[in-house]
Amino acid sequence: MGDFILDRYVYGDVDRINPEAPVPVLRTVRANSSVGGAGNVAAAVPAMGAKVTCVGVIGNDQAGEELNRVGLELLALANWLPERTALEDRLRLNDFILPGPPPDSHEP
Repeated sequence: MGDFILDRYVYGDVDRINPEAPVPVLRTVRANSSVGGAGNVAAAVPAMGAKVTCVGVIGNDQAGEELNRVGLELLALANWLPERTALEDRLRLNDFILPGPPPDSHEP
């Protein structure tokens, strides 16, 4: 039991710097998602030979649907409104990780 988070990794290149602020503009090359938070631990436990049953809350949103697709057999309270699925974006540029948008800036 715990927080089930969708970790999204966006990989890309920087071709230019934003003219309005000194920040790199990331051009997406590829992206992938994985289970984060308590779900990450639950995904690792079967590799040690144990059986895992997960109970958690995810939202009725795109991130919740994606979380159900990326790995665990979740016994989850999906469609729990008005909750949104916890989401963490990580922007990868070569060997650097840039901060993603704040969690509450994602669409509900």
